[in-house]
Amino acid sequence: PYSYEQQIKGSNNLAPFEYSAAEQKLIDSGEKVFPHILGTDRMGRDFAVRVMMGTRVSLSVGLLASVLVLLIGATYGAISAFAGGWVDNIMMRITDILYTIPDILLIILLAMAIKEPLENLATQPGFGWMQKLGPNMVSIFIIFALLYWVGMARIVRSQVLTLKESEYVTAARALGASGGRIIKKHLLTNCIGTLIVTTTLQIPSSIFTESYLSFLGLGVAAPMPSLGSLATDAVKGMNTYPVLLIAPALMISIMILVFNLFGDGLRDALELRERQLVEQQRHQDGHRRADNEVKQVQDDGVLQRIDKVLIVECLDEPFPAAVFRPIQQPRRFQNVVLLERQQNVGHGNVAEDDEERQRHEQQQI
Repeated sequence: PYSYEQQIKGSNNLAPFEYSAAEQKLIDSGEKVFPHILGTDRMGRDFAVRVMMGTRVSLSVGLLASVLVLLIGATYGAISAFAGGWVDNIMMRITDILYTIPDILLIILLAMAIKEPLENLATQPGFGWMQKLGPNMVSIFIIFALLYWVGMARIVRSQVLTLKESEYVTAARALGASGGRIIKKHLLTNCIGTLIVTTTLQIPSSIFTESYLSFLGLGVAAPMPSLGSLATDAVKGMNTYPVLLIAPALMISIMILVFNLFGDGLRDALELRERQLVEQQRHQDGHRRADNEVKQVQDDGVLQRIDKVLIVECLDEPFPAAVFRPIQQPRRFQNVVLLERQQNVGHGNVAEDDEERQRHEQQQI
């Protein structure tokens, strides 16, 4: 029932679930008045509504900044790794330079530099939202686009350096696929799990960055709240109204904790899936090698590899010319190693072998 900018007359600095005199009269007359769950601030604005609006602003900034980091960092890192050589070296040295730039100082300078152009642009049709955000928030997005994608670029580069040596990339090059198509269709597609996990873990970092910048007064323009600006306003009355500081600080902690746990769980699930795929591929490779060996032996005419082909000659007549393999335990005869005949396809008939052995024994007797 309240808006984040609505000022309720006579409701300044109310405690949680406390009503002003005018609201109490309405309640006594039988009307329903929505309670102030977290009380009101010094200007009579419902603090619970402002915390919810500040959470929406901080979450939107975190998500949008993470998308910017993902797009710029993934593209930059993939191009650097795919190109290799001196191009990779130059692009990585640029990222090293960006690491050394102080982000807060750059935000202040940008906010001062673009304040007047943004105010002129906000008067144009369709750009009224810039007036609500203010030059500080626009400069924060610019800083995210300029500086905060460096970590993402390094992670993507390490993944692409491994993937570009794969067979399917070599096949795509042999078929004449362009570099852009290989990066988009083969390399970035196959490291999508890493991109999702890294982006998920980037969201709480972006939320925290926006919160402390807003705490320093470099966030959204008033009267739009963010969790950092609410904490800044509550610091002055921390001893008298501690709930005004605890609520936004607790919300920041909960959001960061939730996204960190979600990112860790997602990473564990993807790693487990990747391990299962590796084990499945290993089993398939093992079966494929075994099938190839069997096929190779079948092409040679027997089911097993035999190092030596043995033909046993007896006193009167030799055995039929066939392929034999030694058995594990010799039978009966000390001077004759009994052999089991093995046909060209499949094992030999054991009954026929026994008959021939008995015939041979009778001839010897």
